[in-house]
Amino acid sequence: MDALKSAIANRNRRIGNTKVKTGCVTCKVRRVKCDEEVPSCLRCTKTGRQCGGYVAVVARRAATKKGVGTKQGARSNGAVMINPITPIHGVATVQEVRALEYFIRKTAPALGDFFDVYFWTVQVPQLSQNDPALRSALIAVASVHEQMETIGNILIGRTRADKDAVEAKRLFGFNQYNSAVGRIAAQICSGTRPVEATLACCILFICFDFLRGNFSTALLHLRSSLQIAKALQEDSSTTSMRSVFKENIFRTFEHLSFQLTATHKPSLDSKLEFPSWEIEQSDDREFLDLSSANRSLDSLSRVIFTFAMKRGQLHQPSLPSEIIADLEEERIRLLNALLLWDHKFQAILAGHMTKMDERKQLGVDRLRILYLVSLILIEAGLSGTQLGFDLHMDKFEDILTLAETIVTKIVDGVFDQQCGSRYFSLDMRILPALYFVAIRCRHFSTRQRALLMLKRVAPRREGMWNSQILAAIAAQVIRLESEGYGPDGQTQVGEISFPVEENRIIDVVGGTVRHGLSTVHVEKTEVELSIIPLGIRQQVAGFIRRRGDKLEIEYCNLVW
Repeated sequence: MDALKSAIANRNRRIGNTKVKTGCVTCKVRRVKCDEEVPSCLRCTKTGRQCGGYVAVVARRAATKKGVGTKQGARSNGAVMINPITPIHGVATVQEVRALEYFIRKTAPALGDFFDVYFWTVQVPQLSQNDPALRSALIAVASVHEQMETIGNILIGRTRADKDAVEAKRLFGFNQYNSAVGRIAAQICSGTRPVEATLACCILFICFDFLRGNFSTALLHLRSSLQIAKALQEDSSTTSMRSVFKENIFRTFEHLSFQLTATHKPSLDSKLEFPSWEIEQSDDREFLDLSSANRSLDSLSRVIFTFAMKRGQLHQPSLPSEIIADLEEERIRLLNALLLWDHKFQAILAGHMTKMDERKQLGVDRLRILYLVSLILIEAGLSGTQLGFDLHMDKFEDILTLAETIVTKIVDGVFDQQCGSRYFSLDMRILPALYFVAIRCRHFSTRQRALLMLKRVAPRREGMWNSQILAAIAAQVIRLESEGYGPDGQTQVGEISFPVEENRIIDVVGGTVRHGLSTVHVEKTEVELSIIPLGIRQQVAGFIRRRGDKLEIEYCNLVW
């Protein structure tokens, strides 16, 4: 008996080792060894616990570990050159510190493009150190982003639904959002708010609403932001350091403007001047780097997308021949510019192939896809019909071949490591191209392949683009165009049959949306999701066909 008591006493006696000062809050409370993964340790997440995050010493150690003592180290590793988290008006809570770490590690890479994330991983976090409003905006976006990632993992069966955890992230994000808005409003009224910091907050508010699927509010923020940006653009009294920050601000607005064009949104009439593609194409000199090639193609493609929308006016029987001639001249000019871009792109690519990391390689594939989409749009000509797309089967196939590589990396988790998020990016990356192939390529098996990829990456969002909505619309377009498909409803191009022009959907318009479905179908399995907020799950959409000289619209209720 004495031996047993002695054994129990020895087992319960605490060994006098040095107290560990690192690790997450939860593991410290439980007195267990923490693996110190950020933003959440695996010891907590694998056992279903809520990781409490880390104190500032972890941020210091992570910075030392990643070699952010120099500017070069910060650029190469995507790490952030900031001091340990300092309090906001006194005390930064553990939850705030954890959200900031999540922003740096996961959200920031998803906001930047493939070739340069310095603005989001370094410049904005640095500025937030002395700007409580900007810091609250960062925390709000990180929180709602993490909520979206959690919901995404629930949808694909990676994790179990936890109502309390999801709701806590939502409430925390909204509180930080309201705090940021309140601070900005107070500073603007007192005339003490820096314009650049205000615009950075505006972009984060747009991201916040994109993540929530609230596009109408996001567009309101964008309208206000562009008005402020116009005033800043006309201000020449900026220092060199501020001008670099300002340049990155405008580049982000340029990306958002491209999305407005690609989604056929009405012009916001900001009169904000973006760099013209003609500047980059003014001579035969090579691009300085892949980032400049990316900016040039985005700018040129935005013009091409706008030009492609003009084809609708060619249905007017009284259109003067002079206008048609002018449009054809413009088409040839844009086509030549696009071919020149490709020539310069191939030249710079030859010098970068041996020194590209995974993220940049994904960016190169994205550029090739955007180039092919733009080439199809500009080569489809001025016929004003959908038949012009049938001549580009080879390009549609090439788009899907490139896209499949990216989709596989998204599904396999490689995208998480390189780009921060499987489910979200601020920039357009893969969704618009897959949707374009699904609705504009009329070869049945090819468009079905594109539709399958849209479903595979669900519930991914890219700015204004939602993969689930796009898949639902594309599936309905394919269904409507395939109805009555037979000898009288098809046309022949080579050995391939396509729907006749009268059966083709030329446009889709949005209608009423509904919230709150409690279930969703994931690979034919009904998953109960009433405990988490799903946002918009139904929408009435109008599908437009051309019947002779008239337009016919058919409304359908889409569910996803």
